[in-house]
Amino acid sequence: MKKFFGRFFKRNLKKDNAFFNDLYNQFNTNDLKVNSNFADLSLVSRLENAWKMDFLANVKERVMEKEDWSNEKYSFIEKELKRFFLMAAIFENVPVYSQDVDKIWQQMILFT
Repeated sequence: MKKFFGRFFKRNLKKDNAFFNDLYNQFNTNDLKVNSNFADLSLVSRLENAWKMDFLANVKERVMEKEDWSNEKYSFIEKELKRFFLMAAIFENVPVYSQDVDKIWQQMILFT
């Protein structure tokens, strides 16, 4: 059953920019929605300050071109990557939970 739904969602949502446009519009905020009861908010500010690197524009351009993503989809997935980085800073072992998040992360590694 899991394999069926996995293939179904992969096939139908892989390049479905409209799906991410809706998500982006629904959750359009720069705030990562980190609960201060569970996380040190200085991690969030440090991440946001580090995120202003020049090479990120190149990463965005390459991923959007290669994957045929809309700007909204990229912004949504980029926010999920930031959440992944925060979880990795807090917990010992956090697997990458999304193939889309991993695509941005891999391009970031290539540009270092």
